Amino acid sequence: MQHPSHPQHELRFSKKTRWCPFPCDACGATEEGDSYTCTLCDYWIHERCVLLPESKDFPHHHHSLSLAFYPSPEYIRYEFVCGICSTNLPLRHWVYHCVLCRYVVHLNCATSTFDTKNENANTIDDEKDGTKFPIAVEDMYEEMIRFEIDIKCASLPDTIKHASHQRHNYLKLVKADDFRCVMLPATNKHRLENHLLPLTYDACVNRPGDFYCSNCEVQMEPTMWMYHCRDCDQSFHPRCFPATSGDYRNIKYGTQYVISNIHDHPLRFQIISKKKKCGLCHRDKYDWPGFQCVSCFFVVCKACGKGPSYSH
Repeated sequence: MQHPSHPQHELRFSKKTRWCPFPCDACGATEEGDSYTCTLCDYWIHERCVLLPESKDFPHHHHSLSLAFYPSPEYIRYEFVCGICSTNLPLRHWVYHCVLCRYVVHLNCATSTFDTKNENANTIDDEKDGTKFPIAVEDMYEEMIRFEIDIKCASLPDTIKHASHQRHNYLKLVKADDFRCVMLPATNKHRLENHLLPLTYDACVNRPGDFYCSNCEVQMEPTMWMYHCRDCDQSFHPRCFPATSGDYRNIKYGTQYVISNIHDHPLRFQIISKKKKCGLCHRDKYDWPGFQCVSCFFVVCKACGKGPSYSH
C-alpha cells in the first residue's frame, strides 16, 4: 500500500506472530502484531497505526485533532510536552495536534482513556501584597549563622489550588523559586494599554499564529504564561510589568524624597515613565525604578539618586 507517512516507497503487509524487536516508527512501541514495512528503508509501523484517522475528535480536547507524522519544528523549538502525560515529544514519531491551540499529544496518549474531570481552582489572592509586610525575616542560630528569608517565602503553604492547573485539587510546594510565578497578579495594566489584561496560562487556545510582546517586541513561547487581551490581541511578558510582576515588584513605591544636591523639587520613588534617560548619567532607564519630580519632568535613576543627602 501507499501511505502518506512514507511516500517514497510502497509498504508491504507483514503478518507477525512473534514479538518484533524493532520499535514502530509511528508510535515508538515494540509490540507483536500485524504491520506494514518498507524493506528498503527499514520503515516499520503497526497496522493499527496505519489505520489511524487523519483527524478525529477526542474527549480530552475541544477541537478535532489532526494526525502529523512528525512534531512541528515549533513544538521542538519551544520544548512542548504532551498535553496528557506532560512528557517530552518524540523527534520522529507521529503525534495528534490541534492547529488552532498548539495542543499536541502522543499517539498512545490520544487514544487511551483520559480522566477529564475538572476541578475548580482559585488563584492566590494577590492583593495581600508583600509590600504590606516586612521585606525579610531574620533568625539567629546557636552556631551564630545568620539566616534570611523573604516574608512571602516564609509564609508559603504546603499545598495550594491554582487556576493554571484545574485537573487536580492541589499543587504541592517543591521549592520556593516557583512562588514567583504562583503569585503573579490575576490582572495587570500596562502603560501602553488603557484596560486590564488577564493573566493567561495558555493564550494559544483558539488563537493560531505567533505571539510577540507588545512592550519588548520579542517573540513569545505560545504556551508560556502571559498577559493577553483577546479583544485587542495584545500580549505582554510578566516581566514587562516591572512594578507589579517584573523584577521590581517587591519594592515599595510612592515615597517622596528631597535630594537637595540633585534637584530643587521633591522627587517620588517610582518606575520611571516621564522620560527615557536619566537626568544625570543620561542612560536609558525607562521602566526602571528611579526618582521622578512631582512638579516637572526631571527624572533620575535609582543609582544616581541614592546619596547621603536626601530625606523624606
